[in-house]
Amino acid sequence: MAESLFLNTLAFAFPEEAKTFYFSLTDRPDCNLTKLNHVLFPNNIREIFPTITNGDTLYTSFCKPIKDFLPLEIDFATEKFALVKRYYTREIKYYFTKKDKLVEQTFIKDNQIWLRNNSEKAPKNCVVYDRYTIKVNFNHFINTPELVLSYDRKAKVLKQSVAAFLSNNENTTADLLNRVIYIEYFDENKKNVKRSITKYSNLCERNNVDYNNVFPIVGRQLAASLRLDDEEDTNIFQKKNRYTKYYGKISRFYNDYLNKDDFRRTVPIAIDGFSFANPMQVGKTTPQNIPTTPTTFGHISKTDINTFSKVLCIIPTYLYLWLPKDLVSHFPTRKTLCRKLKQPLKTDHTTRM
Repeated sequence: MAESLFLNTLAFAFPEEAKTFYFSLTDRPDCNLTKLNHVLFPNNIREIFPTITNGDTLYTSFCKPIKDFLPLEIDFATEKFALVKRYYTREIKYYFTKKDKLVEQTFIKDNQIWLRNNSEKAPKNCVVYDRYTIKVNFNHFINTPELVLSYDRKAKVLKQSVAAFLSNNENTTADLLNRVIYIEYFDENKKNVKRSITKYSNLCERNNVDYNNVFPIVGRQLAASLRLDDEEDTNIFQKKNRYTKYYGKISRFYNDYLNKDDFRRTVPIAIDGFSFANPMQVGKTTPQNIPTTPTTFGHISKTDINTFSKVLCIIPTYLYLWLPKDLVSHFPTRKTLCRKLKQPLKTDHTTRM
């Protein structure tokens, strides 16, 4: 019986007609603009700025007209994908901030959405957030853009503000505080709100910060000080498959927020849900080589490890998450397997199936 393996990706199509973006060589502090270096300049930028050079900086409001900004037609199908990705990433962030959700930008400028988790028991004096990352990607294997969804585990945030925490714990220093959630109110009714994640040290350099509206994110040092346990057992040799739990969370996130008409007006993802894996993307092994008795990684034979390494060491990370439970339970992480075999770990950026 053939397997139907699907990925944590959502394919979509570029618009058939070009979109009009607006550009300027001058920044506008009163406008929410995106700054572009020469790598992100549109292919046809010289139509509006004939003398532009690689040393110049470009500013865009994307589809929003702004006075003195020059319009330019952008064909997504032929344009640099890096620029198109910036557009969709910005639109996705706006979609969730409109819904009053906390959005953090990752170090590679993807959107990480923080959702309050009220269904699971939280540690004392903490609230728990589930974190999901949406990456705008171009799948060169099937030649189509896609969204890659991932679950980034939980984050704990103290219920006490920074001001209350430091006041109630005289022996605690601010050195325990790393990242924080900062809530800014711009009117007396507290309806105009901005929520952001930043470093505590960055706030200390600013003026007029109300630390009653700053809440510590629990990191390792703070967790150790408060004696908070990690959400999952750190023993990688324990026979435990957490990917089935991750699948449930990603599916609920998709159904609650992405499988909606208003989101499809932002990114026109396919209506049939997650993409199925192409047979050419899936490695093969025989049932005879799969261990039939419960065991731990340390007791699997070298022959078994070499057999599975042909699959696990080359497939992309997102496909590894969807391997059968019976197989994944023997190999806690792909990185661990490669280390045991003393083989280099091939990343998603270099792997071409």
